[in-house]
Parts: sequence; structure tokens; C-alpha cells
Amino acid sequence: MAEPMTVGRVVAVAQEARSGLAPWTRAELPVPPSPKGLGWLAVVGPGVIVLGASIGSGEFLLGPAVFVRHGLSLLWVTAVAVFLQTVFNTELMRYTIATGEPIYTGFMRTRPSSTGWGWFYATLHVLQMGWPAFAGNAALAIFFLIARRLAGPNDTDAAYLIGVGVFLLCVAILSVGRRIEHTLELLNWVLVGCILSAFLVLALMFGGAGHWVSGVAGLVGYDAPNAAFRFMPEGTDFFLLAALVAYSGAGGVGNITLSNWARDKGYGMGARVGYIASAVGGEKVRLAHNGFMFTPDADGRTRWKGWWRVVRADQWGVFFTGAILGMLLPAILYTSLLPSGTDLRGLGISAALASAIGERSGPILAGATNRF
Repeated sequence: MAEPMTVGRVVAVAQEARSGLAPWTRAELPVPPSPKGLGWLAVVGPGVIVLGASIGSGEFLLGPAVFVRHGLSLLWVTAVAVFLQTVFNTELMRYTIATGEPIYTGFMRTRPSSTGWGWFYATLHVLQMGWPAFAGNAALAIFFLIARRLAGPNDTDAAYLIGVGVFLLCVAILSVGRRIEHTLELLNWVLVGCILSAFLVLALMFGGAGHWVSGVAGLVGYDAPNAAFRFMPEGTDFFLLAALVAYSGAGGVGNITLSNWARDKGYGMGARVGYIASAVGGEKVRLAHNGFMFTPDADGRTRWKGWWRVVRADQWGVFFTGAILGMLLPAILYTSLLPSGTDLRGLGISAALASAIGERSGPILAGATNRF
């Protein structure tokens, strides 16, 4: 470990240690993988975890509400939001590759103090992710599938117990395996694959060629039916649009946590730091409290380029592409089945889609869509 340098009576502290954390240890950057073909599926991973967390209410509720009401030309808002998030994500991973530390530690290395920044980001994480909202939403959906009706005031206890059960089930699943990151990666490959495949099939079944053209053109703000750019259609609900921007992709601490998965995946110096093992089946691994730094010589720069190639594939190939498809495919499906200008709200958004599909293809596919 690098020690503070003493010059006369003045102690020179390493720049990364000025907030109170120990300085980086000098080490060699690990050799990056060189995958080919399907081998890339084993190399990427953090991107699909964040993508799995991002696909949800924005794509299935807010997006359809905006596009059915105002048109597909507003898809450019999603394209910009996801593009900026992808750039942000790659920069998060840049720090982790170089040091092996999650970006939270990087923030804590800045002034005024590591403790202050630690409390600050811990508070943000609790405010955004600490509430049991996801388990609660899942509980309401599961209740609907079982009871075939929406939960009412008298169903509070049942919904609460279902939510607790869902939460404990997730804890149990993530406790099994070699490491938590790997378990999350496998689960999200299945989740994302099933969701995008299902929407692709439905969009191909019910989406006309004109809606596909309008959807793709809408990513750059072009209104294909009117042959003109319409970046902000007349009468746009800006509160609804702002919500769409917020829910496009991941956002907030959901993105920042990506650097933790990059470390646990073993990207760059993360291979030297270690990872968080699962409680059941995981090997005991010593997780280093402080990171490393490599010498930027010719060999170090060559290895860095190899790791940066992996990051680009993970973020632009998996996260960016998946996030765009996750918003585009439902948009095409909804606008193909529902009348333009329809004001969709709340839980009625998904019910409206199932009803429209039922009118065309019968109750079986409608029921499957509702479950999905």
C-alpha cells in the first residue's frame, strides 16, 4: 500500500486519500477476456441486471399512456434519456475497471469527508430503493391473478402477506449460488428475454407496418403519419412526459449500483478486489476495503482498451439496445390496438391492452397478456 510521503515536516497525502480513506495499492491490471460469437454472453452481465431492474412501469404504464395520447413522435424523449444513461453507466464502470472499487467509494474519496458522502448516498438509496414498493406492486398483481379482481380496502391483509412472501422469496433466491451478481445475472437474462420476446411476438401479431415505421421514426422525433418532425405535440401533458423521462431506462441510484455488479463480475481491477458471495453455496471471499491502481504503461493501456471493449458491449449492446426495445415494442403494440388520443390512467392501462387483444383474438390470449 502506498504510504504518505514526508517532505521536511509536511506530510504529502495521496490525492485519493484526502477524505480519510486509505490510498490505492499499486497493482497490474488483469488481462481482459477476448470473447468471440456467443462467448460474449458469458462476458457481459452487469448491463442485463440494470436492464432487468429498469423494465417496468415506464415501459408498460407511463410509455403507453404518453404514446397513445400524444403519438409515437415522443419516443425521442426515451431515446435521449436512455442514451444519456448509457454514457453515465460507462463512466461509472470506467472507475471500477481502473480501481476495482464501486463508484460509491469513489464519491467518498472526495471532500469534505468519506463519512459525509457515505451517509448522503445511503440516504438517497433508502429514499429511492429502500421502500417495499416493488414487493407491494407485485403483491397486487399476484392478488389479481388469484382472485381475478383488483384488491380493495378489505383485501389489505391478504395483499400485505403476499408482499411479505414475495420479499422473502427474493431474499431466499438471492441467497443461493456462487455469488449474488451471478444469480442476478441469470435471473435477469430469463426475465428480459421472456419480456422482450413476448412483446416482440405481440407487436408482430397486432402491429401494422405503419406503426412499426412510426415507432422507429419516433425515436428521432419524426411524426411519420404527418411527414413532419413533432418534438412536442400540441397539448402535451408535461407532468406525464416528465414521469416518462424519469422512468425511461433505470435512473438514480439504480444506475449507480451498476458499478457494484461490475466489481462483482470481476471487470478490470474488480478481479483483485473480490466479490460478495451468496449465503448458501458461495465460497468465502475476502473483499478488499480499498482498491488498486495500475501503471498506465504500454501494456497497461493495451489491457485497458480490452476492458473498455467489454464495457461498450455490455452497455451499448445489452443495456441501451434492450432499454430502447423495452419502450419501443410496447409503444407499437398499444398504439396499434387502442384509438389515438385515448386517455389511459392507472391500472386501467394494462387492462385496456388485454381487452383490446381479447376483442381480436379471444379471452385466452387476453388472459395470458393480463398475466404477463
